[in-house]
Amino acid sequence: MAAQSMAMFYPAIDFATWLTLFVLLLLVIWFLGTTRFAQFLTLLGLLKLMIMIGLSVFAISLISRKGQPPEYSPFRNWHHPGAFNGGAFGIAATLFFSGTVRNGLDILSLGVRESSPSSTRYRSGCHLLVWSLAALRSFNAVVAGVSVPFTDLRLIDLTSLNPINSSPVAIAMKTYGGPSFTLIFLQIGSIMTRFTAASSAIYGSSRAASELAEQKQAPNALLVRNDSGRAVSCFVIAALPALLSFIALSEYGKSVLVYAPESSGTPMVFVSLTIFVAHLKFSKELRRRRQNPVNNFHGGFISEASSWFGASFCCVVVLSQLWTGLGPTVYGDVLSVEMDASTLRSYLYIPITVTVYLGYKLCRQTLRPMG
Repeated sequence: MAAQSMAMFYPAIDFATWLTLFVLLLLVIWFLGTTRFAQFLTLLGLLKLMIMIGLSVFAISLISRKGQPPEYSPFRNWHHPGAFNGGAFGIAATLFFSGTVRNGLDILSLGVRESSPSSTRYRSGCHLLVWSLAALRSFNAVVAGVSVPFTDLRLIDLTSLNPINSSPVAIAMKTYGGPSFTLIFLQIGSIMTRFTAASSAIYGSSRAASELAEQKQAPNALLVRNDSGRAVSCFVIAALPALLSFIALSEYGKSVLVYAPESSGTPMVFVSLTIFVAHLKFSKELRRRRQNPVNNFHGGFISEASSWFGASFCCVVVLSQLWTGLGPTVYGDVLSVEMDASTLRSYLYIPITVTVYLGYKLCRQTLRPMG
């Protein structure tokens, strides 16, 4: 998606070239080691945070100066976000979709990293970034509630290749006549979001695989052996589901690369799984350390609350994804069945993952007595 955004921003360079550049850049960052990788993502997250806070404040200033169009009434649609099917799930989806783009991987992956056993200084930085992003999403939800009614079908416009056009901030800028340079900054924020989302997904996927390997639930080749560390094979292995989905979802007459966005559901749920595993391990370690008066645990209330927040937000994201995907509101000429198919394709990896995992467990249990 970052490559798509760049291809639209600079049409002189085609999509495949941008995609290749992004993949090569990701590979270079991955093989610098897990610490450098995480530091790079944290830096991008902070830059994106500053850009979006500035744009959100500017959107509010536009509203206060120009007033609202007569068809827009502040907060009237909060109890009935029509574009997201209403109800409790609609409220959850409203929170989930109120960020810069319709994507929650940034805060999900940060929830994983802040609860992972890394250095105290780095963990503190992740705490700050997690809670800052949580505040930003709530702030964006308020901005969207004031400026864009959630019955506005532009919020679910899938006809544009550039997803930033359907974000609440972009719609507010266009509605209230914001200057063109603000949309450029919005585009930059979108590109950074897409890039960090893909990077975080691979990082989160490899962490999930490593956690399973530590518990003897996956091959030892998937272990991330140290956080300061060397290149590990699980980064590459974690990227394979996306590559397989490109191939599996290709159709006659279409490039495999066209289906890159469809694989976004694959790393998202891997990251969600990582949050659950990290949260459970964190809570278990916290209880064990608290029972030992000699060796007190470093984490306090913030660490514990952040871990619970990551696990809870994970539930919100998965439920809102499934709800809005299985019962979508159509936009323009896009058929409901097409939107259903688009969402379900993102989750095709689930039976594949379960089959491979169960196959590994059965094979392991079968071969152990023979060994």
